Formats: sequence, structure tokens, C-alpha cells
Amino acid sequence: MADSVGLTDFFAMEAADYLERMDGLVSKATFDVEEFLRVSRALRGSALMANQQIIAASAAGFEQVAKAIREGRRQWDARTKQAVVRAVDDFKVIVRRLRDWTAADDEKVRAIGASLEEAAGAVPTAAKPSAPRAADLRARTLIAQQGATLAAALEAAAGSVGADPTAVAALNAVLQVTQPLRGIASLADYPPLPDILDALERTIGEVQRQPRAPDQLATALRAAAAAVSRAAREIAAGGSADPEAPELAHLVNQLGVVLGLDRSVIPIEALFYDDAGPHTVEPGIAPVTPTPPGGPQLVPHGEYLQQAADGIERARSAAERELRAQGLLGTFRALAAGGDGPLAEAAAAFGRAGRDALAYGCAGEQTAEFVAHLRRAGSALAQAGRLADPKIAAELNAVTAALRQAVSTAVAVAPSPAVVPIEQLAPAVEPAAAVSAAPPATDGEPPNLAGSYRRFERLVAAFGLDNPSVDSLLAGPPALPVAAAEPPAPARRPTPAAPPRPPVPTPAEGHVAPTTPAAAPAAGGPEVPIETLLYDGPAALERALALRSEVRRALEAGAPDTEAIRELLEEVFDLVQLGQLRGR
Repeated sequence: MADSVGLTDFFAMEAADYLERMDGLVSKATFDVEEFLRVSRALRGSALMANQQIIAASAAGFEQVAKAIREGRRQWDARTKQAVVRAVDDFKVIVRRLRDWTAADDEKVRAIGASLEEAAGAVPTAAKPSAPRAADLRARTLIAQQGATLAAALEAAAGSVGADPTAVAALNAVLQVTQPLRGIASLADYPPLPDILDALERTIGEVQRQPRAPDQLATALRAAAAAVSRAAREIAAGGSADPEAPELAHLVNQLGVVLGLDRSVIPIEALFYDDAGPHTVEPGIAPVTPTPPGGPQLVPHGEYLQQAADGIERARSAAERELRAQGLLGTFRALAAGGDGPLAEAAAAFGRAGRDALAYGCAGEQTAEFVAHLRRAGSALAQAGRLADPKIAAELNAVTAALRQAVSTAVAVAPSPAVVPIEQLAPAVEPAAAVSAAPPATDGEPPNLAGSYRRFERLVAAFGLDNPSVDSLLAGPPALPVAAAEPPAPARRPTPAAPPRPPVPTPAEGHVAPTTPAAAPAAGGPEVPIETLLYDGPAALERALALRSEVRRALEAGAPDTEAIRELLEEVFDLVQLGQLRGR
């Protein structure tokens, strides 16, 4: 990348100085476009002198932005400023990596230049894809191998947890398998694998603190196995994974359910009238916390919120944004713990609103607003040790109100659950033929004691009941007359199902081979030995050959039922075994 060690070090120091000056210019309230253009040219000239051709080409994007603003083709608005600030920060990281440069850094620099060209209003120049280096191929091969291993471990853990929800120790094997993937140096260049690993470790840590795994954990683990498997295959084949893959979106939804981000729980703020209140008639009693957050304790939370906002904004799809946003759940819970004082109460309200925003997908659907609220709240919390608490509390309350408005919008546009007709909840009615047809009541049966006797006599005559006796009681209930009705049509089955398989005796049991099956006796007929109902010898082989057509029909079906086919094959093998037993 560089001609000599001294030239590279000199350029790194000079470029860092130019970038710091550019950072100061874009941070001021008034943007000095001429000074910014001069410093941008100096940065590009320094890169050319140091033979850093790729950096020089990308740094030209700063000049394009400055010229577009000076000529009136672009405005120095929040969007343009955000793009330039992000590019300056990325260049600072790139300059520090000059001594350990890789081909992946080339792609990063080209991406920065393309983002600046887009901010300037120009169409980004399509970079010619470079041939993958041997190191990249090795990394992608390792990702494919370790990804398959991780997917298998996730499937095994899902089976263990599904069979025994208390067997959370099976999740330790998943954490162990993630370590080789973590050890790949270039893993960060292959999203969404790093985000999936973070989400898995976060979810497993949450589950292991509970005595029993959630009911949805097995489904979430299987969803993670599918997402990891697809991402690893695509990275190995083409160098990148599809950010819009349905497996990734399904994983995000399942992890949200496991972590308690259930959209079916409507935040109480959404039920209030859209007015100034009061919304709460009687204030509740806040739980006592041993260490209420406040002052310096809030500063790390503010810095983390700002970093998370940058990561969410750079995600490539809504699923990736929501997956990264789920990492904020721990911070929101810590802030929502509450405490004494206006600042602690404001932080608690912000934490609850942030959790609701995660549950309703504001990070993926309302990304710009959600990221802006995170940065605003993070900036306020980061100054908790320098500014007065009432000022920070007022800023947090404003952010909380904006987040609640975003949640209300998400609740309004969310699809309502399907309404099930009440008729579908009624129990199944027996066929008309099974309903007893008693003679209708007559007008000569008034609702009194005399009418009851007349009704009793009518029913005795209708059902043929004689005088009561012990013999008639022991004979069982009488056969009631039934109304004539057409027999119900036989239910249609999607695939032919095999008849019940007869029990298969084994040689160890010492059973004598049964005879050919006979028809079942009618009710009340003579008893038939069970041996006559079982297949035996040639009859079993004939039955096995007769199943050939049923197997063919099951295989030729549009959507073969693998379970039905398996049952048919099992019956064939059992019948063949019966035929062999007779020969012995």
C-alpha cells in the first residue's frame, strides 16, 4: 500500500491533522464551505504524494460535496451534514489502519467515496470488483464450515430444550461453537453473521438467568439455525449474505418474542387521549431500587446509545436494524428501573418508551426518527455529570414524548388480529341421524303436574317402555327411535392412508403364526379368537404386494405426504417379516 515506512507514517500523521480540522469545520453552527474545500484538497494532495491512490480517489468526494454546496446544487442540511460527519469519522479509522492494510479496507474506502458522491448529488461510480484474495477465500471457507457446525448445534439445542424446558445447559454447547467464528479476523466484513452471534449470546444469557426456558426458545433456535446456515452458504459462494433474507426476518421476530418484545401487549400510553392529561388518576408507588441511576451512572448509557444509533443507521435492511436495536433492551431495562429525583424518573420513562419502540419495530420502519431520538437522548445522558439534572430531565422528557408518538403511529398502522366468527367456536353438531326423534309436545300437556303425567305416558308409549323391572334395568337402555337421515358423505382425505397395521410378533416372543384375517363379528355375535384377525404366512405376503398401488399413489401425489409413505413402507416390511416367520 505504501512505498516506505517513513512515508506511510508521515501521511498518517498529516491526514489525521487534516481530518481533525475538517471535523471541527462540520461541527460549527455555520459551515465555512471555502475552508472545508481547501482542507479537502490538501487531504487529497497529501494522499497522492504518499502514493495512496485509493484514499485520494475517495477523499475527492469531500471536494465534490463542498463544490455542490458552494454552487447551490446541494444544501448544508441535516442529511448532508450527517453524511459528511460519518465519512470523516470513517476516514479517521481508515488512516489508523495503514500499517495493517487489507483488501477489505480497499472496499471500505471505495464505499466511503461512493457515499460522498451520493451526498454531492452525483451518481456513484461503480467500482470494479477485485478478484478475491487467498486470505478472503480462506476466511469464507472457514465461515462456511463453522456456520454449518453452529447450525447443527442450534438444531440440537432446540431439540433438547423442546423436550425439557429446564435443560438450559444444552445452550452452553452453542456458546462454545460460536467461539471459532468469533476468531475469524474479517468476520465483521460479512454481515449479518456478527449481529446474529451477538443476538444469540444476548438471548442465551437472558435465558440462562431464568429457571425455565421460554416456550418459544426452541422455535427461535431453529430460526437461528436457518438464518446462520443460509448466511454462511451465501458468504462462501458470493462473499456476502442477502440482508433481506426471510430467514433473518423470521429470526428477528422469534428473538423478540423470547426477549419479551411482544406486540400483542399494547403500551398504556397508547390508550390515553391525545391531550395534556392528566392521564393517571392515582400515581403508583415506584419500586425501591438499591442503586438508582443518576449523575455519572447515566453517562455510559448515553455513550452506548450514540454508538448504537450509528450501528442501526448503517444496517442494510430493516431486519438487520431491528436485530441491532434489540441490543438496546438491556440499556432500556436499566434506565426503566427508576429511582428518586426528576432525572431518574425521566430516564425511567425514556427506558419504558424505548422498550415499546423496540417491540413495535420502530428501528426498522421509522429508522431516521428512531436514530435521531437515540442520539438526542444519548447526548443528554452523556452530559449528566456536567449539566444540571432538571435540564437533562426536560430533554429526556421531550425525547420520551416523541418516542411515544412514534409507538402510537406504529400501533395505529399495525395489522389488527383476524376476527374469528363466533360460529366457528361452537362445538361440532352430531349428524341428524343420531338425534332421537321424540314425538312433539301437544297442546294437551299444560305446564303443571297433570301435564307432566300426560307427557310421561306419551313418552312411555312412544318408546315402547313396559312396566319397570330389574330385568329391564339390567338389559340396558332401550333402543331409541331415530329420525331418518341420509348417511353423511365420507370425508375426503388428501392422501391415501394405510390401514392399521397388525401387531408383529418377533421370534423371541415364541408366538405361533396367526391365520388369515377374518371379518370382525357383528355386535352380540359369537366371540372370535384374535389370532383369526391377524395376517399370517402367504396372506401377509399377498397383503404386502397389494400395498404396491397405494405406495405408488402416495408418491405420485402433488405434495407427497412423507408420513403416510413411511407408514405404508413400515407395514410392507412388517408383513414380509410375518411371511418369513411362517417359513421358520
